[in-house]
Amino acid sequence: MRRALFLLLIGAAPAAAQGLGAGFGTTARSGVVFETYSIGSGLAFSRISELTVPVSVFQRFGDRLTLDVSTAFASASVKTVSSGDLSLSGFVDTDIRAAYTAIPGRLTLTLVGTLPTGKATVADSVLPLFGALATDVLDFATPSFGGGGGLTGGAATAFKLGRSWALGAAASYHYNASYIPVTGGGTLSPGDDIRVRIGTEGPLGGGKYFRGAFVFTASGHDTTAGGAAAFAGDRTLIYAQVSMPLGRSTASTCCGCARAASRPRRAARSRSPRATCCRWARGSTARCRPCSRCRRTSTSVTS
Repeated sequence: MRRALFLLLIGAAPAAAQGLGAGFGTTARSGVVFETYSIGSGLAFSRISELTVPVSVFQRFGDRLTLDVSTAFASASVKTVSSGDLSLSGFVDTDIRAAYTAIPGRLTLTLVGTLPTGKATVADSVLPLFGALATDVLDFATPSFGGGGGLTGGAATAFKLGRSWALGAAASYHYNASYIPVTGGGTLSPGDDIRVRIGTEGPLGGGKYFRGAFVFTASGHDTTAGGAAAFAGDRTLIYAQVSMPLGRSTASTCCGCARAASRPRRAARSRSPRATCCRWARGSTARCRPCSRCRRTSTSVTS
């Protein structure tokens, strides 16, 4: 299997609003991420490619409140062994995120609303494309083109450990709205998620820097209009990352990453459309992501 990745980031310098003081400013960012894989024989597809153009606008209102809006345009194609070429293009869901610093340096509250601006409903003929995009091994920047939207509320805190280390913790609750994933199919009501993250970071000496985190996600049952339910199980992620100097640059190495899914709390009565078509990636994931999946899941505990 061969992979090619092209990444271009574009950012507009922050501009303070005239007459509103230094605490107010707007920043816009965009970029281009192109990923393509060439697969050998033995799989259902031989080549899969995706182009993602993320766009985000960040607005600061004073020292405590920030608001950002992010979305993306994505275009994906796959060359299958039996069905020929499949492709899909369009905008993904839009995230509107507000963050309020309740206690400076100690407690931050966040509220994220996901608007269903993407392609929530697709024809069953393109389901193999979603199956390829959602594969963990390939780790595409945009594994899903959209869903029914949702709402997420969370809180994060951080504390100093000694002189230069820090410990952080965060918790969030995510509500998923219902939608129809397949044209002509029934309504899918994804289960809600509860996520807890605990992380630490600090210098190791010699220019090295360590980041590590434990992430646990408890998921509810997905149900369809007919009452059928499916449950993929809770998920646990543990990762560690070390950054070290490499000449005049800095190299980051993921020195450990473990992912596990627990058994369902109760047996599923049937498979939901989302489980069938592999469109299990919840929410908008089309943010500029030049790093690995374990880095994407991380949250800096010192910010």
